[in-house]
Amino acid sequence: MVIETERLKIRIASDDEMRGIIDKQTDEEMIKAFSEMLQECLDQPGVSRVDAETDPDNKKSQRVLEKCGFVPSGIMGEEGPRFYKE
Repeated sequence: MVIETERLKIRIASDDEMRGIIDKQTDEEMIKAFSEMLQECLDQPGVSRVDAETDPDNKKSQRVLEKCGFVPSGIMGEEGPRFYKE
């Protein structure tokens, strides 16, 4: 079995940076765009799962991941809690 891993780092922003900047429409557009990008990743041959990590205090990023279909894995990574989507 061959396992290939690619890393894509996306920085959404911290809660402090987002406070008062993003309105509901912008938030929905960001989630839609992120979801579409994730689907493109999952549609690639040999890709069956996408993993993500967030800063433990960045609840905004965690909510975005969950709204995009990620679920918490229960594992703490180098940067914080890990999530995955299959």
